[in-house]
Amino acid sequence: APPCTNTSKGGGFLGSKRGTLGSERGSFCSVLGSDRDILGSERGTLGSERGALGSERGTLGSERGALGSERGTLSSDLGSERDALGSEAMILDSERVLLGSEGKRSI
Repeated sequence: APPCTNTSKGGGFLGSKRGTLGSERGSFCSVLGSDRDILGSERGTLGSERGALGSERGTLGSERGALGSERGTLSSDLGSERDALGSEAMILDSERVLLGSEGKRSI
């Protein structure tokens, strides 16, 4: 692309042609600058959206961690309940054995 500088020199017909070319170059550079500004703005918008998505991702990760923690707590509670039920079952088995042996003695 031609450099965006004004190089109109000379006089007469050639000076006029140079002036026209310089004007066209100025218009071209103006449009190019506008396009660059628009692209820069869109790039900024995309960066902002990317940041927002990253933030949402962080929030979801945090919620996932909280759910994992709850799941761990529930598993721990369930394990404790199973242990307690297992202990009660062992006590009942022991009592059943005692009652069974007492019944045999009385016969």
